[in-house]
Amino acid sequence: MACEIRMPALSATMEEGTILAWRVKEGDSVKKGDILFEVESDKSVFEFESTCEGTVLKIAYGENSVVPVNKPVMIIGVKGESFSLVHSEDEPAGRPGPVKPDSFSGGGVPAERVSGTDRVLISPRAKKLAETLGIDIALISGSGPGGRIESADVEKAAEEERDGRQT
Repeated sequence: MACEIRMPALSATMEEGTILAWRVKEGDSVKKGDILFEVESDKSVFEFESTCEGTVLKIAYGENSVVPVNKPVMIIGVKGESFSLVHSEDEPAGRPGPVKPDSFSGGGVPAERVSGTDRVLISPRAKKLAETLGIDIALISGSGPGGRIESADVEKAAEEERDGRQT
């Protein structure tokens, strides 16, 4: 049976979220725990993990779309399975959000902390790379959306650390 993924309510005051980036595309196979997309709430940026396994059958919104909480954003199921992704006519189906070019500039801003915690926004690949290289992620400036640390940021920090030790 198809699994419907809905826009999560990431805070008590969140009414809608902006899909910043898709980490999967239609036709991709996903497992529980795989990162599906990045969503920006009224307070922060979060990675949304899959709660089911299967094939991405449908992605309902593009990047930078503003989607009301609890609206279906994608369907995961068995390839070839029939499904329906219904938007109620009396509710908005999502609207394109403003593009924020400065958030994608790669200018390297300090890593944004998730509200109320000591978590740093970092891609799973970058986190694993930092652990492997022994790099402290708290000292890295992220160049991704919302200051998220990407693999390239970790590689740059490792290179700078090596250069600093050689002098």
